[in-house]
Amino acid sequence: MNRNLLGFAGCLIMVATITSLLILGRTDRPLSTIPASHPVPPIPTAILSCLPALEHQELKAVLPSGDTTYYAIGGDRSHTYDLVLIALNRGRCYVLRPANQRLPVTFLNAFVSQELAQQLWLQIYRRTMHQLGGRSAFQQRLDRTATQLPAGKRGYLAPEQGWALQQLGISIPDRLHIITATDYLSIQENPK
Repeated sequence: MNRNLLGFAGCLIMVATITSLLILGRTDRPLSTIPASHPVPPIPTAILSCLPALEHQELKAVLPSGDTTYYAIGGDRSHTYDLVLIALNRGRCYVLRPANQRLPVTFLNAFVSQELAQQLWLQIYRRTMHQLGGRSAFQQRLDRTATQLPAGKRGYLAPEQGWALQQLGISIPDRLHIITATDYLSIQENPK
């Protein structure tokens, strides 16, 4: 493997870690400091058999659609924050996006429709915004995350993430770019 590809891959892993800490809503505040008016709902027992071994599991979004309900659950696995997507249909759960997806961009639209992916991210970001203390605190965290990227490097967001941020009135910093799965794969195959 050539040196440029190794450097690029290392940067992407770092970007994934930095971006995940903000984007998936991991805060340094214990759950007990989040106002009771917006409690974190418990993870339903019906999906526990589908959950991988994650530490500090938190239900980030619940989205019913027809006979299926989708659950986005965040948690730590091997010192990396991860987002798992589970579907519950007629009492049976299915893992759509398993843990340990080593991509720096969380493309939920690879597992559900674009509209569902947008709505899931909208819920995830609303919950994160509330946990951080509002829109201003969320914007500051996103800006700080972008400035922590190495010089000359950029972070990536899936289109559904960009859509959700825009719906919430959040400005996307210049160093974070919206990228499609196709474009992401192209970058992986042809690093500069």
